[in-house]
Amino acid sequence: TTWQTGIDAAIELFMKNGHRKIAYIGDNLASAKQRCFSNAMKKYALPVSEEHIVIEQQRYEFGGYRAMEKILALENRPTALFVAYDYMAIGVYKCIRENNLSVPDDFSIIGMENINTKDFLDTALSSIYGRSREKCEAAVELLQKKMDNKRYSEPKKVLKSTLIDRNSVKNLKEGK
Repeated sequence: TTWQTGIDAAIELFMKNGHRKIAYIGDNLASAKQRCFSNAMKKYALPVSEEHIVIEQQRYEFGGYRAMEKILALENRPTALFVAYDYMAIGVYKCIRENNLSVPDDFSIIGMENINTKDFLDTALSSIYGRSREKCEAAVELLQKKMDNKRYSEPKKVLKSTLIDRNSVKNLKEGK
């Protein structure tokens, strides 16, 4: 999918900063993102622990909060969290803060969709920008051209996702 490029970049950023125990937090509607996460983990030869894959029934902030409660209950906690949606990441942040922990000191986090969180979170969230607006604009433009000329065709446009790196990933290698 178009998400793979951004998710690969996220896992690579975690890895370059010394993270090897990386968890995935998502919901039932994010199975494509979970597959991309698993592909990226395999690509970089990182282990995927079953207990570090948390699929919540709830969505948005509440789902993120509940997922983080499950992560905090683990004996073998991850150091990094890949979250399928920025809105879920907001719930993850709240749960971390309420447990007297912090991002990125206790958990490094990368979300998806690049919503404006920098003014609302203690630490700006690194996020994958999926180019949803550009995809919609390209689809509308193609439909308009097709309505004008039924035989119109053009090469498929692939708008790859990109990682927006902010301050939510800690370098575990520093100070060693």
